Order: sequence, then C-alpha cells, then structure tokens
Amino acid sequence: SKDVDAVSLRLYERLLEARQGDALAELDGKVCQSCFMELRPNQLVQLAQGRTLVQCPNCDRIVVPR
Repeated sequence: SKDVDAVSLRLYERLLEARQGDALAELDGKVCQSCFMELRPNQLVQLAQGRTLVQCPNCDRIVVPR
C-alpha cells in the first residue's frame, strides 16, 4: 500500500467496506463481471491508458482488465 497514492487507497478501502470485501470487478470485453453492465467508451479508453482508476458506473467497483 505504500506504492499507492492516498486518494486511490482511500477509495479502495471505502469500497472494501461498502461492498463487504469486494472492491474490484473484472472486465470481460466491455462488461463488468460484478453487475454485468457495459462500461462507457470513454471509461474503456481511460482503463487502456492506465493513468487513473476506473469505476463501474453501476456498482462503483474498481474495474480491472481480465
């Protein structure tokens, strides 16, 4: 956790608590595997760039590529 910026770490910890330990969601193609909603094109671009954390617009989990 020392290599992660404070804002990202707080977001992760908040989601862990809110989602009962399930803060991350795998992405299969364009679809969040926690709630099965399709991410928006701009979110897919942000995820591909890897500069910022991307959250699912429906379940708010942090999306990670499969």
